[in-house]
Amino acid sequence: MTILPYQQEFLNSISQGSIPPHILKVKNSAPLMLLRNIDPRYGLCNGTRLLYCGLFKNMLDVEIVTGSNAGKRAFLPKIKLKTNRSAGLPFVLSRK
Repeated sequence: MTILPYQQEFLNSISQGSIPPHILKVKNSAPLMLLRNIDPRYGLCNGTRLLYCGLFKNMLDVEIVTGSNAGKRAFLPKIKLKTNRSAGLPFVLSRK
């Protein structure tokens, strides 16, 4: 077990532009926009609009709203995000 020199409350309060907040609350049927190319053949490209359907342990259940695959369901994996060294923090913050 590693002991962190920072308290968990401080780490959870950090909000950088490159990573989402510590807790992200999304309502059912909320519109989402994909910010990363995940599977272009299936229509999961940067800018694709989605509807939030549910959350599982390691993935989001969404419905594609735009493009040729509109109306189809997709499962998006949780992706680990890290801050850059240039973010002004003395450490690299990683969130899942």
